[in-house]
Formats: sequence, structure tokens, C-alpha cells
Amino acid sequence: MSNLTLTTLTPTHIGSGEKPLREVDFLLFEQQGQLAILDPEKVLGILGSEQVNQWVACVDAQSGLRNLLEKRKPDLAPADISLRILPIQHRGMGDKANLHEQMHDGMGRPLMPGSSLKGAVRTALFAHFINRNDGDDAKTLSNLLDRRNTFSDSFLSRKYFGEDPNHDMLRLLRVGDASFQSTACAKAETINLKGKEWILDTRFTQFIEVIPQGETTTLALHFDAVTEKNALEKGYFKTDTAVLHLPKLFDLINQHTRNLAVREIEHWKKESEPEVLGCYLEVLQNIVEATRQCAPNECVIRLGWGSGFRNMTGDWHINMTDDDYYELLRKLRPRHPEDMTYPKSFRVLADGTPLGFVKMAAA
Repeated sequence: MSNLTLTTLTPTHIGSGEKPLREVDFLLFEQQGQLAILDPEKVLGILGSEQVNQWVACVDAQSGLRNLLEKRKPDLAPADISLRILPIQHRGMGDKANLHEQMHDGMGRPLMPGSSLKGAVRTALFAHFINRNDGDDAKTLSNLLDRRNTFSDSFLSRKYFGEDPNHDMLRLLRVGDASFQSTACAKAETINLKGKEWILDTRFTQFIEVIPQGETTTLALHFDAVTEKNALEKGYFKTDTAVLHLPKLFDLINQHTRNLAVREIEHWKKESEPEVLGCYLEVLQNIVEATRQCAPNECVIRLGWGSGFRNMTGDWHINMTDDDYYELLRKLRPRHPEDMTYPKSFRVLADGTPLGFVKMAAA
């Protein structure tokens, strides 16, 4: 069992699926730079039972709740009505009607699930396996198709990790949940390729709850050495499980994170670093340096919403032959020309900050 320290290097969002509504589930206090998630008991304490019908009318109309509250309490403050208070970062909400809520645990604390972290580790390992031998596995089309002749990573996933969950070597690795103490809210924007120009596409702007940059917590990482020993004696796993041991695992994760960031920086240099990127490239360069400065018991990994196509897939398609790659693009986006940049959109916070980078350190 290892105790890990987890620190957010950039704001991170893992959604609960809930979308609280403005003037129904929360109120904005723009002068204070805060958003108040409403506590129904506190709201009722201000309004009184005789005002419940008016409250319901405000909820139905999705407006007027602040005015109703201020009639009873003119000096209304966020703490008077809030279940939790979120500072507003990376610009305000604008005209957005809802907030994309961060996942929370049963105690109401912001949660980064162990399954999300383990999924990010799996992606890094998949990229490591497929990049071996100059990416030969991705150059054979039959390796990239399922039984229905559809592009899929299922064949290679079984090859690298195991035929089924019982034979999957990642069953040896158990990653605990990470609970934090606070969140903030921020505007997330989409940078999109329109014609030959990269623009902020306001059609896809969202207001999200995030675990802010610089938040630190702990979590448990357990490696099942007993099961590994028994499984190796029986030839249970296809791949050498040494890649799951620290510091080897953290070194592979750092290589993966650094490679993705370097390729992203190089891509935008070819695009003449459009102004719309804001601080995006500067932050990515800082991430590259962070991976290089990690001690053997430390790594930087990316996860969560808005982390992008390349990070979600591990970017292994760069090893495909040109013919297979363009066939993949035709399947993914049949209405677009093959030579259009893929992906042609990605999400950042309003100043260009990329989402989802965290640092893990073993004690």
C-alpha cells in the first residue's frame, strides 16, 4: 500500500452529470466574485412557509428568486443561503443558464474517482505498449478492427492487458478515490477551426465547477503483490507486470504526458501560434518542465472533462499508415474533408488554461 499526494496543476473537472440551474439551484454574487449553491433549509428560513408558493413560482419561471429573498433580507450574502460557495475564476458566467457540477462524494466533498485516475494510467500504458517497436502494431489494419470490421482498440487492448477482466493485469493495481475540500467555477470555451482560422466558438461555451489549481489531497494506491506472484507462476498475464511497479510506472506516465504536450506545442508552432490560444502553450511548456523535474516517485498525468481527444486516446493513431488513418477519419467524420486537421476543436478555460493536469507523488 502506498499513500499518494495528489496536487492539481491546472483546474480539473469530472462531472456528476447534474446541471444546477441559475436562479433555481444557485445564485450569482458577481460583485463578491462568488456563486452560492442553494441550501433549501436556509432559503426557507429566510422566506418562511408563507412564501413557499412565491418560491415555487420563481423556480418555475427560473427568475426572481434573488428579488424575493432580498425583500426579506436586503443585505443578502452568499453565506446566508448557501450549501457551498464557489469562487468565480477564469471569467464570469455570462448568459449561461446552468452549471456543470463537479462530482462529489457522500460527504459532499469534491471527488476525483479512483476509476478516473486508473483509466488515465491505462491510457498511458496503452500508448507505451503501442509505441514500442516503432508502433508496428498500429500499422497492421487487422489489429485495429473488430469482428464487425469497425475501428476498435479491443484487439490490442486484449493483447496488451489480457483477454478478459480476470486476466487483465491492471487488476493488480487498485487506485483509491481522492476527495478534496473546495471547488471553484469557471468559464470553459471551445477553440474551433473555421475555414483556415482558429476561433473561439461561443456556441459551445460552458460554465463548469472545477477542483482549482493548487489543491492537494491524499489517496491510496495498492499493488497486489501476492496475486502477482501466483499469477506469474501460472503464466496468467500476457504482459510483464514490471511496468506496474514504482518507479517504472511513474516514469512511463511522465514520458506519455510529456510526449503528448510536446507534440501539441509543435503542432501549434506550425500553425503560427494563433492569438486565440491565450496562455495555452505557456502552460503546456510548464507541464513539460514539470515532467522533467519529477523525482522517481512523482508523475504528472492528465484526466477528466476537457482533456481532449489526443489525451483520451493516448494519440496512438499517429503510428497508423496514411491510408488507414484517412479511412479512420472518413469513419469518424464523413462530412469533412480528409485533409482537415483532426481534431478541429478542443476545450480550454477562458484564458486558455488547459484542464485536467495533476501531479501524483508517492510517500
